Amino acid sequence: MTVKNIEKAKAERDITMRRYSTYRKTPTFVSTVRRGFTLLELLIVIAIIAIIAGMLLPALNRVREKANGIDCVSNQKQIQQALSSYVDDNQEYFPAYSNISAAGDGFTSTWIDTIYKGNYLKGGAVFFCKSHRTRKATDFDAKYISDPLSVYPSATFVNVSYGYNSFYLGCSLMLPDATQSNWITPAKRPQIRKPSETISLVDTVNLSKPHQGSCFCVPCIDESFLNGGFAGQPDPRHSGGCNIAWSDGHVSQVSNIDRKNPFLSDPFRKGNTDGDANNYWDRK
Repeated sequence: MTVKNIEKAKAERDITMRRYSTYRKTPTFVSTVRRGFTLLELLIVIAIIAIIAGMLLPALNRVREKANGIDCVSNQKQIQQALSSYVDDNQEYFPAYSNISAAGDGFTSTWIDTIYKGNYLKGGAVFFCKSHRTRKATDFDAKYISDPLSVYPSATFVNVSYGYNSFYLGCSLMLPDATQSNWITPAKRPQIRKPSETISLVDTVNLSKPHQGSCFCVPCIDESFLNGGFAGQPDPRHSGGCNIAWSDGHVSQVSNIDRKNPFLSDPFRKGNTDGDANNYWDRK
């Protein structure tokens, strides 16, 4: 073989090796390239996530609200049982709504204080509803939950989620024969002719301070109830409904309550008409 042929064969071999090398490396190079998401793809993913969240959140909120409603019913049943036990032990009298005097010269404790002093309840957590979201916590909350009596008598703590039928059961203020001397007298069990139709406790919000609750629920709107800022009205906090503990001990939810003025809705609307068959506050 001549030198010329040797050089030619060597050149052809080099060309072949370069081609083979390129053929082997190209797939490896292509397979290691990582391409990021485009803006359009990211927007599509975000839109899909938003749609799924929009579908799931209402369902999750309904489940949470249902759980809160069940917890609220349990709270009211416990409080109502405590009230019933108090009545059993006190000549069938319901607890007075407060220790106010006949002259109306203020009070330093409430019916809740009376219940705890008698050891009919332990701990204050039962007086707070998880659906009562307009209520703002106070410095007294932690103390009240652990030991309700620790906040009395200096604080007259009324910022709770449930109001007592104070003016038909807790006193005689709304009765036609109420006088200056007897209006503070609470009801007796035999006077409640239809216990299953007489309100005892209800979800309550403060009349003049919507960010607070109240342990007193009034049966109607009256300017005199606004004095002092303690009185409350029914609060349809459970998706437009209120939980009510009735005087016979059962608890039920009443739906479709007018949010702006619950006293326009049954069973609250006849609270200022003594003796009316549709007055579910009255002793009947």
